[in-house]
Amino acid sequence: MINKLGTLFLTIFLTVSPGVQATDIDALDKWLTETTESHHVAGLTAVIVQDGKTIFKKSYGLVDAASDVPVTTHHYFHMASVSKPIVAVAVMQLVEAGKVDLNAPITLYLPYFTMTDDRLPGVTVARLLSHTSGMPDVDDYEWQSPQNDEQALERWVKAQAGKSLLFNPGEKHEYSNIGFEILGDLVAKVSGMSFEDYIKMNIFKPLGMKGSSFIYYDIPKNLRVKGHTGITRAFPLDYYPYNRRHAPSSTYHTNGDEFVLWLNAFASPDRLVKAGVLKPDTLQRMWSPQSIESETKENTLGWSRNATAEGVLLRHGGSDDGFRSEMAIFEDVDAGYGVMTNMESAPMDAIRLALRRASVNQPLPPVPGPGLAMKAHQLYSEKGTQAVIDLFAEHKARDDGEMMYAIYQFSTDLLLNNNISDAEKMAEGMIVYYPDHPSLEAFRADVKREAENKRL
Repeated sequence: MINKLGTLFLTIFLTVSPGVQATDIDALDKWLTETTESHHVAGLTAVIVQDGKTIFKKSYGLVDAASDVPVTTHHYFHMASVSKPIVAVAVMQLVEAGKVDLNAPITLYLPYFTMTDDRLPGVTVARLLSHTSGMPDVDDYEWQSPQNDEQALERWVKAQAGKSLLFNPGEKHEYSNIGFEILGDLVAKVSGMSFEDYIKMNIFKPLGMKGSSFIYYDIPKNLRVKGHTGITRAFPLDYYPYNRRHAPSSTYHTNGDEFVLWLNAFASPDRLVKAGVLKPDTLQRMWSPQSIESETKENTLGWSRNATAEGVLLRHGGSDDGFRSEMAIFEDVDAGYGVMTNMESAPMDAIRLALRRASVNQPLPPVPGPGLAMKAHQLYSEKGTQAVIDLFAEHKARDDGEMMYAIYQFSTDLLLNNNISDAEKMAEGMIVYYPDHPSLEAFRADVKREAENKRL
């Protein structure tokens, strides 16, 4: 029986197919150039593959906004949560080898993993992969005080001992980076290798990805990029989002040259099997729906399955301090795309749409106009902080997620430009509209701390 979501996916597949004409590479190049320039994007690399070939691979902007070194397709970016599908592949390889049972409790493989919760036996490998385990998420990644030794991941798993599950395992879906960090430790303990070495030897090497790594210090200094924040211009971060205890959830590094190798392999089961990464049945099992998140999104084991106007995608995005990324392949078309940027405020929704359309030879969308945060800055320049608070209040009922992110971007930009008192006024003013909102309370504390640092 096909459910409602399945019918929607089938309908989209039947009504969308690549156009007759080839992708207009020059038009896409112009679109990306205009978008990165108008949105003050520090640097960006975008790639598209079709039928086993790379049809687009180009970089824009700078490695560091404080320098004049241009980004190239050889430069490696922090990919954030695009790390998670790679973890899923590693786990499925161990399942395929008969070393891991998806339905077994994680404690079977990591007996030192404990929590103050009698529901822990329900935390299975599959539920961790599908974000249905009930595991909480990370409160502080400690990017500015990283742990770099090989035991960092195991210590982090053991450090969960005093925590409790958020809900009964299998009850619902809630994203958890900690869950994937635990899975990374599973890979290490079952394989007898470090998590990072296992990935290099069993996934990256077969695909020819010689430089990609989950260890930041493996990346040659001349091929690293800096993360950036800001909306009025790109401000380089004074730290890098790397901590080995969070490697499985967040620290994958790759470049445009090697990203296309990954995309081309996974866009075709035949090529993936030929590379010796996963067998077709294992791949199908990994991509089987585990939960429905929305009318157009199903969660699988470590990936998501999204119905779009251009076709059904198997994908994952990434977002960390200073970086954004996206990886996607089409389910029924031999094509895929990816983007990596060292600018956390890059207009990713528009960029994703442009690459998605270009991947199946469809017309590009308009170059995106100013986002909510940028509109807020323009209003701030004309009328001051209270006018911005009023603007965000109007958006409260329409798009809470967009508004909260815009508050963060705008207030951070105020701090970066040394408008300290206005940043504090912004954080305090929004509490009126969002009393006891946990994200806003945490943000208010961040603003206060940053303001105090600025005054020192």
